[in-house]
Amino acid sequence: MRQVPVGVLYDLLTSDHEQPWRLTVHFRAFPSDVLLRWDGDSSLRAAYFNSLKEAAYICQGSARGVMDMALQAQNDMWNAVTAGDAEQYASVCSSLLMVPKARGERRPSVPLRLYIRQSHGGYMASLDTATQYTSRPVETVTETGALRSLGEVLRELLSALCAKPEATNSTAGIVSSSEQRDKLDGNAADAEGEVKGEIVEAVSSTNEKPEGGSATMQEKDLLVNGRPAEALINGVSPDLDAPLAWCHANLHSADFFLYIVVAVRE
Repeated sequence: MRQVPVGVLYDLLTSDHEQPWRLTVHFRAFPSDVLLRWDGDSSLRAAYFNSLKEAAYICQGSARGVMDMALQAQNDMWNAVTAGDAEQYASVCSSLLMVPKARGERRPSVPLRLYIRQSHGGYMASLDTATQYTSRPVETVTETGALRSLGEVLRELLSALCAKPEATNSTAGIVSSSEQRDKLDGNAADAEGEVKGEIVEAVSSTNEKPEGGSATMQEKDLLVNGRPAEALINGVSPDLDAPLAWCHANLHSADFFLYIVVAVRE
């Protein structure tokens, strides 16, 4: 579990939406099996663009758009991300065309990272054993073309993950982010930027709010091994009936992954 966005860390480590977030700084026993040591801006930047390439491949079938970015465009994007400049970030991203596409018989997919928090660990060293984690592409529509809801997708993923009793931590029995990235980067290189098959728009209105209500209230419970749980996206409990495509379009992180924490209620 490396390079986790701060909003995801907040959802993983806090209890009852604690404000302000009180942090304890430790100077010994660095958890190198959980965190990457800071060795300068370049390593963090490389990790970000690797994640962006992975997301591009899932959305478009190719990472060529990210790989071919001019150095100035890369610098502009990185500066926007580190400065929290949403306007500049949106300007650079518009050229990447990251809207998920259907490719031939493949339905459109979004990049998703799911964390299941069995309990809030408090200290980072305990988080690895208290949390399950998976990173994968998830289809946004059914075989008939109907939009899949967030709740439908989460229940499917939770059922698959919780069906494996040996998967008690972030790596056992679960596809890791690094393994997925290696596979996707290899595929992206082999594809050389070409996507086979007809490319069509998957969802024509992913930036529109879903009909029938807000995406800020959660109406139905999730269950993890029979225990009620709450889905969180950057501190927000989304409506489980909201289309997954809408959630990704409006709530994705800077690397275009949709990060979701499912917190088991204690």
